[in-house]
This record gives sequence, structure tokens and C-alpha cells, in this order.
Amino acid sequence: MKSPELVEQAKSLYVREQLSFREIGKRLGVNERTVRVWRKNAKDWDKEREAFLQSQKGFHEDLYEFTRELMASIRTDLRNGEKVDQCRLYLFKAILPLVVKPRDYEETKQAEEEAAETTSSTPDLAAIIAAAMNITPMGGKGDG
Repeated sequence: MKSPELVEQAKSLYVREQLSFREIGKRLGVNERTVRVWRKNAKDWDKEREAFLQSQKGFHEDLYEFTRELMASIRTDLRNGEKVDQCRLYLFKAILPLVVKPRDYEETKQAEEEAAETTSSTPDLAAIIAAAMNITPMGGKGDG
């Protein structure tokens, strides 16, 4: 027997904690198939999960950027021989654990940017190839 509270718990585990159907079933004491049926009947779980992931991605990017700017301002003050106020140092110390694996983040961002560049240059490359193919049947590059 399903209760609305149980379905809401399952949805929350699926959307916010990104758990699999099997893991949700184990936690709630229901069959994995039951969780799948609940998701199928609700039809909004996947949309909400994607929206949640996107919001988290944006938040993490903002947090990372804020931390980098804070670190840069502290570094600038130190290099200029100025006293760094305790509030900024405490904030930096408190926020740093939230920025998980900065190097991994930078590598992921770089890979995404490279993939975007490759994707955006593909139409240009396709246009060049198409133009070359149109020229070749007409007798080569020298004609024209």
C-alpha cells in the first residue's frame, strides 16, 4: 500500500540525493519496481531531477568562482604587505572545504570548453568540406 508520504520520500531521494531505484527501494522498504512505477505515474521526477542537477551545477560554479576571487583578494593584500582582515580569512577557511577538488573542477570545465569549441567548429569544418566537394567535381581548385 502506498502512502503519499512514502511516494514523496522516494521522489526526494530520486531528485535530491540522486539515488537509484534499487537504493530508494532498500531505504524505504519497497520493491525497486514499485519505485519505478511511482516515477512513471508521476511523470515529473525526471524533469525535477534535471532541474535540481542544473541548479546545483550553477551553485557550485558560483561558489568556486567566489572562492577564487576571495583567494585572489587575500593574496593581493598579502603581496602588498597589507593586513588581511580576519573576516575574509575565516570565510576562506570555512568555504574551502565546500569547494571539492578544485583541480578536478578546473579539468572538467576545461574539457567542457574544449568540447564546446570542437562542437562549434564542426559546422565550419563541414562547410569547408562541402565547399571542397562541390569544387572537386567541377574540375578542381584551379577552375573558377
